[in-house]
Amino acid sequence: MKGTIYLAGPYSPRGWPWWLKWFGKRWNIRRARKVAIRLWQEGYVVLCPHLNTAHFPEGTVDYVAGDLLFVEACTEVWLLPGWWWSIGACAEFDRAVELRRPVRMTRQGSHYGVVAAPMPLSRDRLNKVLTAPAPPWWKQLRI
Repeated sequence: MKGTIYLAGPYSPRGWPWWLKWFGKRWNIRRARKVAIRLWQEGYVVLCPHLNTAHFPEGTVDYVAGDLLFVEACTEVWLLPGWWWSIGACAEFDRAVELRRPVRMTRQGSHYGVVAAPMPLSRDRLNKVLTAPAPPWWKQLRI
């Protein structure tokens, strides 16, 4: 095996109308699943929190606290597109930086949402990503 990767990214959509939140959650889980499958096929061990707690009830347990333990167990953290909209993914990113784990951003290689080539995350790239305004919910589907 090449290494252990933790996938961080949005789970519950923010800024979406209430009647579309279920769809947005399924969209995020599906996208994370496709990336995880691709990485497993490439020889990595992948921890994907989207699949670990898929469709669990919200607000009953602090899932992020458990996810931070997974971050500690991994050798790398990969960020899915739109990760900066997620409070949990931002906490996972901060924990990875504290632990000095390599952090990479995935790019959407095609409409299947697979990883094209991971980009190392530089300070300039991070500042550009974090200061960009969040697009409306209907444009988040293409990211």
